[in-house]
Formats: sequence, structure tokens, C-alpha cells
Amino acid sequence: MALIMWSDDYSVGVDSLDTDHISLAGIINQIDEATRFMADKAAINGLLKALVDHTRSHFQREEALLKKSGYANLGEHIALHQEMTEKLVALQQSYEQSSAPELGDDALEFLCIWFDEHVLEVDRCYKKSDICST
Repeated sequence: MALIMWSDDYSVGVDSLDTDHISLAGIINQIDEATRFMADKAAINGLLKALVDHTRSHFQREEALLKKSGYANLGEHIALHQEMTEKLVALQQSYEQSSAPELGDDALEFLCIWFDEHVLEVDRCYKKSDICST
């Protein structure tokens, strides 16, 4: 069973951002699956890098839409994005530098919590704003 099961609860009302979120959840689920089936370190590290890259791209798209819509809390939202990106990069780099071939349960739990907080809490702040009509 997937770690993150997409549902309408995660929807922010913007198709392109929902698509990004679905992709992010999919990568996290792939990381979980690779870990459970003991994929090699290079495969897991590649998935972590893909998560970082996709997250950065997603944040850029989201920030552009927020800016275009005149979102009032853009500065705070960007700061949260930077913090989240730094945490993901740190996780990926820590794993890459570790001698352990597996990704620990704590890292998988962090990814799930990060995703839920990002979509259900941080992005929920703009769900009812004008971004949904752009």
C-alpha cells in the first residue's frame, strides 16, 4: 500500500499544482517502495534527487502563480519553501554520504509529514485566494 494516497482533500483547486502534488506523492511512494524492497543505494539516492528537483520546480511554478495573483503572504510562503527545500536537500545529502544502504523509517516519516504539512497546511492558506481563478 502506498504511503501517500491521493484524495480530493489534497487538492488546492489549481490543476497544475495538483498535478505537481500528485507527482511529489508518487516520488515519495517510489522512495518507500524502493526502501521496502531493498533497492540499491544509487536507486534510492536517485529518487531522493528527483524529489528535490521536482520540489524546486513545483515551488517555482507555485510562487509564480502566487505572485501573478497578488497573494498577500507571498514572502512568508517563499520562506517556507526555502526552508522545506533545505530540509529535503539535507536529507538527500545525508543519505548520499552515509554508509547505510537503506533509508530509515524516520526519513520516510519525515517525507510523509513534510508532504502533508506542505499541501494540507501551507498550501491550504492560498486555496481560497484568487490563485484558484488564474
